[in-house]
Amino acid sequence: SVKPTSTTRISLGLNLSVRDWEGPTMSPDAIFNFSREANPVDFPVIFPADKSDYDFALWGDKAGGPYNEGYRNPVAEYVSGYRSTFTNTITATFRVEQELGMFVDGLRLAGLFSFKNNATANVNRTSSYNHFQVNSYDPETLEYKIVRLGNENNTALATTGSHSGQRDIYMQALLDYNKVFLGIHDVNAMLLYNHQQYNTNAPTSLYTSLPQRKQGIASRLSYAYDRRYLAEVNFGYNGSENFAKGRRFGFFPSVAIGYNISEEQFWENITPYISFLKLRTSWGLVGNDQTGAGRFAYLEDLLPRSSPAYVTGVAQNISYRGPVWNRYFNPDLT
Repeated sequence: SVKPTSTTRISLGLNLSVRDWEGPTMSPDAIFNFSREANPVDFPVIFPADKSDYDFALWGDKAGGPYNEGYRNPVAEYVSGYRSTFTNTITATFRVEQELGMFVDGLRLAGLFSFKNNATANVNRTSSYNHFQVNSYDPETLEYKIVRLGNENNTALATTGSHSGQRDIYMQALLDYNKVFLGIHDVNAMLLYNHQQYNTNAPTSLYTSLPQRKQGIASRLSYAYDRRYLAEVNFGYNGSENFAKGRRFGFFPSVAIGYNISEEQFWENITPYISFLKLRTSWGLVGNDQTGAGRFAYLEDLLPRSSPAYVTGVAQNISYRGPVWNRYFNPDLT
C-alpha cells in the first residue's frame, strides 16, 4: 500500500494458497459402512502368503455377500489405491482511492479490480483385489486351506486423472459522498458500478466454454437527523446474461425509514439496561436470475432426432425421429 499524494491511496494484495493432499480413494464413511456388512470375526483381514500360489495379497472374506460372491473387506478397500489432489488458488486485488475534497468536501472516488484463479488436479490410482475364504479346516493340526471367491480380478494399479478450476474477475467503481452539516444533518450519497465474470478452466460444452457475466449500477441516498430520524433510498439496475436483449436489465428500488429511540434524551435512564433500540421499516424489490432452466434461459433448447421413432415406407423399413424441445424460446422472460 502506498500514498503517492496526501489524498491518494494505492494498494495491491496478492495471495497464493497451495494444498497438496493424498489419501484413500474411498471416503471414511464408505469404508466404515463396509465394516458393517459382515461380522469382523467371520474372517481374518488377510491370509498368510504361503497359503496359496497366487502372487497377490490373499484378502480374507466369506461367501454369501453381494460383491463378487463375497463381502467387501474394509482394509482391502482402504489400501487398494490412493488419490492425490493438488490445488492452488491465486488471488490478486488492486485498489485505488482518491479523495476529492479539493472539489467537493466529503467526496471520494474508489476503484477495485480483483482476479482469482483456482486450479485442481486429481490423480486416482486404484486396483481391484481378490478375496479368499477358508475351504477346509483340521481342528487337531490347526491346518486349513483357502479358496478364492468369485472371479479373479486384475490387481494391476490403474491410473486416471482429471482437472478442474475457475477464474473470477470482479471490477468496481465507487463514487461516495459523506458530509455532516451543522453537526446534526448527516448526508450520504453513493453511486457504484460493478462487473463480474466467471470462466471455468475445464469446459465440457459450448455453454460452459463461454464466460458468465453480470453487471449493474447501484445507488444509495441516506439522511439522518441528529442520529435519531433516519431515511434511505436505494436502487439497483442490474443485468444478467439469462435474459434476452431488451429485458436483460431490471430496476430494483427500495426505501427505508428508521427511528433511533435510544438517541432520545428520555432514554438516558434506560441506557444501562437497553443500550441501543431502533425501529425500522422498509420496502423494496429484488431480482433473481437463477430460474432453474440453466444459462441463457430465454433461448430454446432443441434436441434434433430425439423423439420416439416412427416407421414409414412401402416396406415399412424406414424410420424417422423428430426433434424434442427441452425449453421453448421465450424472449419475454425477465
